[in-house]
Formats: sequence, C-alpha cells, structure tokens
Amino acid sequence: MAPSEDRISCLSNDVLFHILSFIPTKDAVITGVLSKRWTNLWRFIPVLDFSDTKLKGRQSFFLFNQFVDSVLASRDIAGNRSINSFILRIDYTDNYHIKSLSIQNLTTWVDLVVQRKVKNFHLLLHLDVDNYDDDLVITHRLIAPKLPNTIFSCKTLVVLNLSWFNVEGFSFSSVEFKFPLLKTLHLNRVNFVDERDFLLLLAGCPVLEDFKAHNVLTYNERTEHQVFHSLRLSKLIRADIIEFNGEFPMKALFNSEFLRLQLWEVRLMINTIYDSFVFCFSEFHFDF
Repeated sequence: MAPSEDRISCLSNDVLFHILSFIPTKDAVITGVLSKRWTNLWRFIPVLDFSDTKLKGRQSFFLFNQFVDSVLASRDIAGNRSINSFILRIDYTDNYHIKSLSIQNLTTWVDLVVQRKVKNFHLLLHLDVDNYDDDLVITHRLIAPKLPNTIFSCKTLVVLNLSWFNVEGFSFSSVEFKFPLLKTLHLNRVNFVDERDFLLLLAGCPVLEDFKAHNVLTYNERTEHQVFHSLRLSKLIRADIIEFNGEFPMKALFNSEFLRLQLWEVRLMINTIYDSFVFCFSEFHFDF
C-alpha cells in the first residue's frame, strides 16, 4: 500500500495560519514538533490566544509569565511584527491568595501588543467573588488590578473586551482621546475612579456599534458636566447594560436597534427635548 498522503502539510502557509488561529497558543506552539515545515509556523499566526488559563500559587504565575514572554520573543526573533488579535483570559483558582498574586509583565505585554497595532484586544480576568464577605464594591476596587493605560493610545482597535480591571491614572479629559475604529466595547466588572472618565471613553468611540457594560462601577459621580448631556452614540446597534452603578445618559442609546437593561438600584437620566427626568428602579429589567 502507498503511504498515506499528508494533505494538511500540503496546504499553503496562509491556510495553515488561519487554521492554527482557532486554537490556543499553547497548542499551536506544540505543532512545531511535527516536522521541519511546522517548526516556525506558530510564530506567524495572527492570533495570540492565552485563554482558558487557570493559575494557582506563585509558581504557576511565574511559569505563565515566562511562557508568554518566550512566545512574544520568539515571534520577534522570527521577524513577525504583526498581531491581529490578543486574547488573555485568566481564571484565579485560589481566591484567598489573589491579593498576593499578580501578572508581573502585563504592562509590558500590552505595550508590545499596542505597538504591533492590534485590532482585537481581550483582557479577561475571572474571580469568584461569591466567596467574599466584603462589600462587592470594595472587593472590586481592592482586588482588581490597574489596567495598563497604554491601551488607550491604540488607534487601531476594532474590538476591546475588558474584565476585572481598575481604570485609574489616566485622564480622558486631559488628552485628545479617541478610538476612531472601535466598533465593539465590552466591559465586565471594570471600575472607573470618575464617572466622567467613563462617559468620555464612550464619547471617544464615534463608530461604536456593540456596547456591553456589566457590573461597571464609578466611584465619583459627577453628572453635571457637558459630556453627560451631549453624549451621542449615533452608530450604536446593540446595547447591553446590566447593574451599572451610576447615572447613564439614556438618550445616548436611542439609536440602538437592540437594547437590554437589567439594572439594580441605579439612577437613569432620560433627556428629552425639553427637560430631564431621573428615575429610580429596583431590579428593573427591560428588553426589546
């Protein structure tokens, strides 16, 4: 019998890159041992996917930091200066030691990925807060790490997905901030020191189409400012807001085709042509 033909290896590099972009980076790296043809393929995949990462204890954090550093360095050595998508999802499996653990090189990774003009950026941390007896707002603020501010200089972003971060040390009002290409913005358990910064972030997304805000917290509420009344998301198609802690200018969402509100003890301000109204809801759910 004739030996079986290796049809996969006969495919072009572009096709193989596309196939490998659908698997986690740790699995893509392993394919480098298949043959000489595959040795460097993983270094040119346009997607870096570090999802489904479960960390417990200092040793696992050290090894993970080391692995990501080695992957990024290997791509540079191979001459690959392009990253289309960067996905980082970490599940903390040891909640009681979370305060003593950190992603040491997160800022370095974000800086490098921004320099590579990334389009799709997912930075997702997951922590089971049900095991904490503290107030949820306090838990958010004390445990969530600071988001590297370099990300706000990335003009190539089309998708930004963040979970469990504090946004601080960056003033959206002091710079001409804008995400000119951003169409998708998903925020989950993201904390803003000032409510105005959150609104200025939205104002800097002129082509935003898909917006999610789940358990977004703001600590300094200042609704009497121009951006609150002038915010318009004219390109918005879908909005999904769940348990937003603060005031939100509902008029900014009026152009959306799909709107879901599931709110708990928050204030909504709806601007009409003639006046403004403040409503207080408890466990309010609205879909259409």
